[in-house]
Amino acid sequence: MVKPGVDVAAKIPIKVETKKSAEKPEAVEVGKEAVEAGECSGTKEEEPIFNEEWSEVKDGKLRIKLYYFPYGDKIIDLFEVKKIKYARQDKSYAKNWGSNGLTWWGCDMKRNFRSHGEDYYNVKVDIGASFRCGFTVKNLNGFMRAIRNHVPPGCEVSMSKSFC
Repeated sequence: MVKPGVDVAAKIPIKVETKKSAEKPEAVEVGKEAVEAGECSGTKEEEPIFNEEWSEVKDGKLRIKLYYFPYGDKIIDLFEVKKIKYARQDKSYAKNWGSNGLTWWGCDMKRNFRSHGEDYYNVKVDIGASFRCGFTVKNLNGFMRAIRNHVPPGCEVSMSKSFC
């Protein structure tokens, strides 16, 4: 867990490739000071801290993949999240895609047809909008670890016995 006010980035080296010849690039380690001074060109894309087939957590944002099936993803700023509810898929029902009451479910055509539904979870995120956002998670512990430092204090996280 990162403490507020601690600059972790200053301790992480960044690798930048420079080309000396057309043969092979040479890797050079550059510290945070060189990046701030503009001695490095380009920016390094941050890797997701959680990534599965149906969702991704990166830069304090949750991306629900295929939310607007078949074309678009839904991006949620995790600081806007008010409640998160989850239930095992073998103990709950949710649509494969679309509206189910007040929840809009991202596409997962196997959601209700898995032979091992106990290994998957239906997750609903409430940001105070008209619809809650629902999606599938397999690694629930990894997902919870990824979001814990990004959701606001007082965000309610609970297991639901069943929900639609």
